[in-house]
Amino acid sequence: MPWVASRSSCDRRRSSASPVVQVGNAAGAAGTLAAPIFRNKLVSILPHTNRAFSSAERVAAFEQLPAYAQTGALRLDVERVPLDDAASAWTRVKAGTATRKLVIVP
Repeated sequence: MPWVASRSSCDRRRSSASPVVQVGNAAGAAGTLAAPIFRNKLVSILPHTNRAFSSAERVAAFEQLPAYAQTGALRLDVERVPLDDAASAWTRVKAGTATRKLVIVP
C-alpha cells in the first residue's frame, strides 16, 4: 500500500472524522497501522478499485487531475531520483525498500 510508509506523520494531524483510502499495493500487499493513531477517532478505512467505475467515469476523474495539481489540492509524496541513479532506484523498487514513489528526473 503506497501510503503506509508515510502514514504516521500525517495521521497524527488527522481530524476526528477522516477517511483513509487504500489505493494500490505497489509497496506490498500488506501494511501495518498503529492503533493509537486511530483511537478515539471516527476513521473509515476504505478499499478502492478502478473496476467499480465505468470507463467514462474514470476518464472524467482523470481529466480533473491537472486542475487539482495546479491548485495544490493534489500533492504527491514522491522522491526525485537523478537519471544517473535510475539503476539503483529500480533496485530499491524491486527489493521493496522504496518508501515513496520514485520519479526519475534529468
